[in-house]
Amino acid sequence: MTNAANRLQGHADLTKLIRLRAREIKPDGHLLLVLATSNASSTKLHLEALFTAVGKCFKDDIITEQQYHAFSGPWFFPTEKDLRQILSAVRDDWPLPAPWMYPVISHPAWAKLQRSEKTYRDYEVYAEDMVDFIMSVATDTLVRAWRCGVSNDLQVLSAEEEKFLEEFKSRYKETLLSEPLRSRRGEGSWLVARLVRRSEGQTLEIMARL
Repeated sequence: MTNAANRLQGHADLTKLIRLRAREIKPDGHLLLVLATSNASSTKLHLEALFTAVGKCFKDDIITEQQYHAFSGPWFFPTEKDLRQILSAVRDDWPLPAPWMYPVISHPAWAKLQRSEKTYRDYEVYAEDMVDFIMSVATDTLVRAWRCGVSNDLQVLSAEEEKFLEEFKSRYKETLLSEPLRSRRGEGSWLVARLVRRSEGQTLEIMARL
């Protein structure tokens, strides 16, 4: 899937999601949207490190070519412009939002590293903390890729799947310890919006909050 096609599909999927949530939210109910975006300067490098680690698993015959391509996409990181266009398309369900912010959030492990003597072990601890973080958000995606898109019962993993995750963690840590990543702050950038359903009628309002 090309970048343009990926963006179109991302728009369609997110538009559908927001429309469906509009049907479900009760009066005075809240919907918090937290969407990863690629605005932060080091986000692209860290995302590429993740793909590099998967590529190493493929090179080392830990995953098949089909599994490798299953992980490779599609990915959609909406910009502020993307989200405004999507919300404009659903304004019959939601009023257009007030301006929002997408803050750059640094992982606490980075501050811990800066306070250290920056020995190799300090960098290892930093990389291990970052690996733990990425595994907390990407494990399901990795397992789906291993299963080539099948997503049933993600809480129960086979011995082979457990082994793959450990091999991936090892290669991701190795990638994080290389330059320039070890010297780049681990950070992410997010679009954050809080949607609130008004009590009267079906009118909805949206406000941005951090």
